[in-house]
Amino acid sequence: MELSLAENIRSFRKERKLTQEQLAEVLGVTTGAVYKWESGLSVPELNLIVDMADFFDTSVDVLLGYKMRDNRLEAVELRLFKYIKEKNAEALPEAEKLLKKYPNTFDVVYGAAQVYLFFASVNGNAEATDRSLELFNRALSLLPQNKDPRINEATLYGLIASAYAFKGDKEKAVELMKKYNADGIYSADIGTTLAVELNRPKEAEEYLASVFLHSFGKTLTLVAGYGTVFLDKKDYASALKIVDWGINLTKDIKNQETTDFCDKAFSSIYVIKAYAELMLKKRDAAKESLKKAVEHARSFDENPNYSLKGFKIKLEKADIGINDGFGITAWDSLEKAMKLVNNKELSDILKTLE
Repeated sequence: MELSLAENIRSFRKERKLTQEQLAEVLGVTTGAVYKWESGLSVPELNLIVDMADFFDTSVDVLLGYKMRDNRLEAVELRLFKYIKEKNAEALPEAEKLLKKYPNTFDVVYGAAQVYLFFASVNGNAEATDRSLELFNRALSLLPQNKDPRINEATLYGLIASAYAFKGDKEKAVELMKKYNADGIYSADIGTTLAVELNRPKEAEEYLASVFLHSFGKTLTLVAGYGTVFLDKKDYASALKIVDWGINLTKDIKNQETTDFCDKAFSSIYVIKAYAELMLKKRDAAKESLKKAVEHARSFDENPNYSLKGFKIKLEKADIGINDGFGITAWDSLEKAMKLVNNKELSDILKTLE
């Protein structure tokens, strides 16, 4: 808690054009005492603080510089996470105070556990790590109170695994992440820990390959989705940038001679690119992009292939399904993307390419 008593005594005294000697005379103390108060070297006794507040026609809390904080549960939780963001160690005593007030409230216990885990990661503090483990385990027993759909048993055990990793117990961390690896949420961490920390690259590869395949497919889906969002905002430059990023992402890793799921994704992505270019008065570029959309759609539909075996790197697994949100076939994807942009000029260009 920060107080500004010293500064306030000086400020109130000067407002009334009093010297330190004159204020000392009013209060019946020595000039040296007033000097020490204003220098922060000592603090006046309570009865003198009350006398000064009365003399300066103010309240004791104003003289002290005390501001009542919002100590409602929601406000304190927000303050805790603000402290974390600022890396302010005040978060630790604040968390303990909150735990004493609400020892059996899930949000409090969970939030305090995160506070300790954060400072354990920043400072490598073993005591903070142990306290976070204690609190996360307590949070597990209080989980039925939780109303946040993003938090569940699996995510809690993932945080417990992180605490064990900070303690240096990588085996325990991996064991927990494997057990609670719902939908592969910890596969990247498991694979990296196995490969880098535990020197078990062969075991790691299955997890890493799974993450790579899933992430790559989701990235292209994201490009199509976000590109459409930018079109809706009429931010054609951003739409063009994100689709170009998605297309270029594949260049260094995909064999251009082979057909795979990327071609199906490109059937709609190139339509988004063509429309953005058309809106930016780049008709020739738009025509070329639409031509590529047609080529990718035909190539995929002639030989549907949800495989990454044609990629330039060898992966443990090489099959992936991709839900691009447009259609079953690549031509479905292209047509639905065309319907979405709903532009006659682009439709006329497409007719010349069919």
